[in-house]
Amino acid sequence: MTTKIYDELQKELSSALRQLNSNFGYDSYDVIVSHIEINYQHGVGVLVQRIFPESSNFFSIRSKNIYDGHQDFGSQKVCLDLENTSIYSISQKIQKTLNIIYSIFSRRLFNYPSN
Repeated sequence: MTTKIYDELQKELSSALRQLNSNFGYDSYDVIVSHIEINYQHGVGVLVQRIFPESSNFFSIRSKNIYDGHQDFGSQKVCLDLENTSIYSISQKIQKTLNIIYSIFSRRLFNYPSN
């Protein structure tokens, strides 16, 4: 299957799932993946909060706590143990978190790089 056809099918499936989700009354979230807490105690946290001043519809996933777990961003938050893990394992843990554990569906996924 060519990449173009795959991408088109993936978009169609994603749209259909969002509609199905909506019909059953399930919440959809924008998802942001970060390496640490998003808060006003560091520059990237401030920047993310300025880019997305309304974060009530965000589900935030981070790999570790360095600010005692203090997170100012998102209505749903989780810290996964992702340190020293391959990108494949990280992807699998995030997918499992979103689809199995919390039974939510994402509308958009944002990731910002760490140092």
